[in-house]
Amino acid sequence: MINEKISVTGGCFCGELRYEATAAPSDGTFCHCSMCRKSTGGLFSIGVFFNWSNFQIVKGEPRYYRPSEFGRYAFCENCGSTIYGAYDGSPSLYVYLGGMDNPDDWPFDAEGWSGHVFVDDKVSWYEINDGLPQHAASAGYYDASRAQHEDE
Repeated sequence: MINEKISVTGGCFCGELRYEATAAPSDGTFCHCSMCRKSTGGLFSIGVFFNWSNFQIVKGEPRYYRPSEFGRYAFCENCGSTIYGAYDGSPSLYVYLGGMDNPDDWPFDAEGWSGHVFVDDKVSWYEINDGLPQHAASAGYYDASRAQHEDE
């Protein structure tokens, strides 16, 4: 269930980048797409969504990597930690749970979260058996017809 505790803080491994969100996350997912796997070095990413209007970098300046024509990842230039991913034109960003100061405040259970996305792209030998919903694609977070391209 989504915890209403706010504010949410976090940052990168070395501490050069820090962020704060002033509202609770709107959703959360386990993402199995190849871009998230490669950006985190894991079998999937785990993150929550914040509206851009409620999120800010409070220390440092992230660098950006654009692995596709519709998305980008923000990372620390010093330690390489990925802080968030975002689709162009989206009102929200996907913040990695591992970078949060208190990830226990946002447990993933059957209520309040979208569950697993891009499960058709997951590593074949990994079995999802946590009872959370599973979606073949993005569960509606990306609409190519609304994408806006920005230069970093």
